[in-house]
Amino acid sequence: MPIAAAQSGSVSSARLMAPPFPLERFGRMSENRPTTDELRALIVEILQGATDDDRWDRLVGPVLLVPIWLHIKSNWDIDLFGETADRRAMVKAVEIVRGLYPHARP
Repeated sequence: MPIAAAQSGSVSSARLMAPPFPLERFGRMSENRPTTDELRALIVEILQGATDDDRWDRLVGPVLLVPIWLHIKSNWDIDLFGETADRRAMVKAVEIVRGLYPHARP
């Protein structure tokens, strides 16, 4: 979307804030705190949707709950595997998901 269109107000703000993937596929995610499995599934879904490639399920490691002193703004982390370009794409997907869901439940 062009920046000028967003600044001119021609695109509704609700559309700009809506995530570009169907959250209803991942269940209710109670109280906006998904489980670690739901977070991993969402990250894989974003990557598969962006690249139309099935290998992301092998490359995205498990989501782990971590103490808050390790991550000030989030209580989860993830192991990423693969080539440098793959890890770069995964980091972007993790940033999107972490922005939506900074805290996970076990």
